[in-house]
Amino acid sequence: MTTYSQVTFEILRDELKLAFEQRLFVPTGLPAPPLPEWLSTFLSMARASATVGKSEKSISEGIIAPLLYAVRQANISKISLFSGEPLYYDDLGGVCDFIIAAQPNAFLPDSPIVILVEAKKMDLLGGIPQCLAEMRTAQRLNERAGRPGPVFGCVTIGTEWIFLKLEADQALLDPTIFFASELPQVLAVFQWMIDQFG
Repeated sequence: MTTYSQVTFEILRDELKLAFEQRLFVPTGLPAPPLPEWLSTFLSMARASATVGKSEKSISEGIIAPLLYAVRQANISKISLFSGEPLYYDDLGGVCDFIIAAQPNAFLPDSPIVILVEAKKMDLLGGIPQCLAEMRTAQRLNERAGRPGPVFGCVTIGTEWIFLKLEADQALLDPTIFFASELPQVLAVFQWMIDQFG
C-alpha cells in the first residue's frame, strides 16, 4: 500500500501514469463574492492571534476550515465537507485533509469529489504530488460509480492557494497563485469547481 504522503512526481509519472502540464484552466474574471461577515470576523480574530500560522493544525483550524465552511454554506443543498476522511482505491490510499463531495447530506464522501491538501512544512509546491495522488483515487472512485469527468484539487499553506485539474491521465497545474488578500477569488474558484459537478 502506497500512502498519499509517500507519493512523488516520479511515482505519479511512472506508476500512476500521469502526464503533467502547467496551464491556465481556471477561468479569469470569475465573480468573486464578498466574504461572509462571520468569516471576515473569524479571520480577523485568527490573524490577531499569535498562534495561527505557528503550526499546520492552527492554519487548518484558523484559516482553511473556516473558508471551506463558507463554501459549504453557499452550497448547502449541493455538497458535503469532510475533514480527515480516509480514501482508498486498490493499493493507494490514506487520510485526506479535506474533501468536498457532491452530495449535500452524505455520510461518506461520494463522487464527484474535490480534494484539498494542506501542504506540509509550508511547502506549497511540495504538496502537489500528494494532492494529485488523492485526486487519482477520487477519479477512480468516480469512474467506478459511473461518474467520469474531471477531478479538481487545491493545495494551500493557508496564505497561498493553487488549483489542479485531473482529466483522464492529464494533470494540469494552474500557474496562478492566490494569496491571503484574494480569499474572495479563492471562494469564486471553489464555486466554479462545484458548479462543474452539474
